[in-house]
Amino acid sequence: MKHTLLVLIVFIGFQGFTQAFESFNFTGSANANGWATHSGTVGQILAITTPSGNGNSLSYTGLQASTGNRIMMNGTFTEDINKPFTVTGTTAYLSFLVNVLNTTTLSPNTTTTPGYFIGFGGSAGTTAISILFPRVFIKAGTVAGSYQIGILNTTGGVVTYSFSSDLNINTTYFIV
Repeated sequence: MKHTLLVLIVFIGFQGFTQAFESFNFTGSANANGWATHSGTVGQILAITTPSGNGNSLSYTGLQASTGNRIMMNGTFTEDINKPFTVTGTTAYLSFLVNVLNTTTLSPNTTTTPGYFIGFGGSAGTTAISILFPRVFIKAGTVAGSYQIGILNTTGGVVTYSFSSDLNINTTYFIV
């Protein structure tokens, strides 16, 4: 079973440098704490409060210490959640910390349609989100026990995935 632990240190910056931030400073399910479930089994995505890299959160050298908790996303979960934020420009950036514990349920490296786990949607709330802008994907790496993070850019032209080199499990990465 894939356990993807991540703290969405979501610095979503737009023109004018407006920022949204999520510290997961709650316990229990995400959908009971400001996030909306728009598909799948409600209540699967939970805050994790056990010790990690920085208290209950993840940490990364050079970043301010994280506060709050982290959430676990599992390859067998079906819950999709979203959280609204105010758009104040036309360009957005997303960053987060991720720590993958194993690659058991990741899509194989040879797949042409890997699974995504975070991105920007065209709406928010409990209604199914049908418009998804660039998304961040994950799949097994080329070396056993590794994985790759990718992005699908949908701004026009040919839709293509771009993937990182192999990343190590049990290591925290800062993804921007």
